[in-house]
Parts: sequence; C-alpha cells; structure tokens
Amino acid sequence: MKCISLEFDQLKKDMSAAFDAGEWQRLAELDRHCQALVKKRIETDPRIMFDELKTMLGFYETLLNACKGEKDDFAGKVQRIKADRKNSRTYDQFQRLAVCD
Repeated sequence: MKCISLEFDQLKKDMSAAFDAGEWQRLAELDRHCQALVKKRIETDPRIMFDELKTMLGFYETLLNACKGEKDDFAGKVQRIKADRKNSRTYDQFQRLAVCD
C-alpha cells in the first residue's frame, strides 16, 4: 500500500508541476499514465485502491477546476483580441471615410 501511495503522490506532484508550467501535452501524458496505473492496481487488488482513488478524485477535481479557470482566462483573452480587431477595422473604415470627405 505504501508503494502505491508513493506512486500516486509522485504522479500528483508531476501533474501539478506540468499544470503550473502550462505543459498541457505533458499533463495529458501523465493523465494517461494515471489511468494505466489505476487499471494495473485494480487488477492486482481492487479493495486496496478505494482510499487512493478517493484521494485522486479530489486531486482531479481541483486540477479540473484550475484547468477550467485557465480555459476561461484564455477564452476571455481571445474574445478581447477579436473585439479589438473588430474595433480597429471599424476605426480604419471611419478614417478612410474622413479622408474622402
């Protein structure tokens, strides 16, 4: 059980580090590794996994909420860029009209 806990603890640290660094591909790889680790452990002894799975579920919920926050921030930036681009085009059109008058 101790070895399993250490593996999951290291996995959580690695996933947190990847998230903090914005290494999304690495985070996806670690997620796949976590899935494989869970499957392997369940095959070995399904009962031993309950506490570890509860802990990982809590970690994933926290990580998922953080990812959603990042996604929302990024989406907001994209929307502002689109609005700025549209406003710039409108300004350019008015400038051209003013020159023509």
